[in-house]
Amino acid sequence: MSIRTIVTVVAVALLVIPACGDDADDATGEGPSRIEIELGEFQFDPDLASVAAGQTVEFVVTNNGALEHEFRVTNQAEIDAHIAGGHEEHTEGDDMGDMSEGESDDMPDDTIGESDDMSDDTMGEVGENMLVIPPGETMTLTVTFPEDTTEFTRFVCLIPGHYEAGMVGDIAYSG
Repeated sequence: MSIRTIVTVVAVALLVIPACGDDADDATGEGPSRIEIELGEFQFDPDLASVAAGQTVEFVVTNNGALEHEFRVTNQAEIDAHIAGGHEEHTEGDDMGDMSEGESDDMPDDTIGESDDMSDDTMGEVGENMLVIPPGETMTLTVTFPEDTTEFTRFVCLIPGHYEAGMVGDIAYSG
């Protein structure tokens, strides 16, 4: 084998091996894993997030749609209660259902949501385990997944009509 061939193989390996890895994993002390999700009209891409109990994940969520959307980490029981309650936490008279100022959901407060651009007056709203993201914006939500794997099993947009149109994704627990 020539030196040129060896150098080429090593260069390719150096490019390919890091691409096979995961973003930083909190289990290794390197910080939260990062999952990028794009929103559009009534869909999430990807619509499945794989996590581990105890793992901290930074969701970087971009709204590529023309409408405002939510990104809420929750479970089916909470979704069903929200729907049964008639979307009460969304402002009345606004069929897009923005979150009302001062309102929050009943989710645990052990997570933080933050915008990538805190100076933007139209950055959307942040709640416990959820974001309300205007069109064209990107926001970040950091969630530590509890040992109780039933607490967070789905991510969803609960703006009236959006969940009903199929805007829901699943959370799968590994190892």
